[in-house]
Amino acid sequence: MLRRNFATATIAFVLSMLAATDATAAGQRSFVSGFGADVGGCSPSAPCRSFGYAITQTNSGGEVIVLDSAGYGSVTITQSVSIIAPPGVYAGITVFSGNGVSINAGASDAVTLRGLSVTGLGGTVGISFLGGASLIVVDCTVTGFTQQGLLFSPVATTSNALVERSVFARNATGVLVSPTGNLTVRDSIVSDNSGNGIYIFGIASSGGATLTVVDSLLDGNAVGLNSDTNSGGPSHIRIAGNRITNNSTGIRIGGFSDATSIGNNMIRGNGTDKAGSPTIVAGD
Repeated sequence: MLRRNFATATIAFVLSMLAATDATAAGQRSFVSGFGADVGGCSPSAPCRSFGYAITQTNSGGEVIVLDSAGYGSVTITQSVSIIAPPGVYAGITVFSGNGVSINAGASDAVTLRGLSVTGLGGTVGISFLGGASLIVVDCTVTGFTQQGLLFSPVATTSNALVERSVFARNATGVLVSPTGNLTVRDSIVSDNSGNGIYIFGIASSGGATLTVVDSLLDGNAVGLNSDTNSGGPSHIRIAGNRITNNSTGIRIGGFSDATSIGNNMIRGNGTDKAGSPTIVAGD
């Protein structure tokens, strides 16, 4: 009898610990599933259905974790948060109008998007960043938007963004950084966008913008990499190890902009390889 009571007490303790874990997870880590429902705290055992609801159940600085393949809807982010889909799980956001992911967070907030597939079927912008300290986009695919796949348009000159191992294809513009901020695109594909692949547009009153593109493919766009300015606003471009090919224009540098390179880019096979006044070494 003593052994049976001990076993029963042990099972009850384990169950209570699991329940406590679920309760804790619902604050720091929220979970979504194609079989979930937008009620409760989004625990692993009772996940929610959409990113939008899960964000409301997640503490600032917390994580929204995707459990299985499904579409999870557009989301607006106003706090520090990470939305994470593990490898092999399809986490879709299909956008019929407006933006897929809208980020307008606080000055010290950091946002991470990992493993998302954002598809425009009439949508305007795939990922829009207007406010926050930093944005990290990793292993994401953004296609089919009528304006930009990624719009990085922070208010603060100190805002930073990193795009890594991601694809921006078949949008009007793949990636736009303007009027300020610092954006790095690394090991990514920007292809078949009807306008610019990557576009940087500096505005003097906002302090200008900086773009770094490393080890990436810019292919089949109207302009692979384009720089322009407004009223003398500086645009600074740094490029290394990229393949810029099959674009109508490979790289175009407008007035008050500069582009520098260590000379290991392949800018070949475009209608026009270089236009404007790029300050890049002859080896490119």
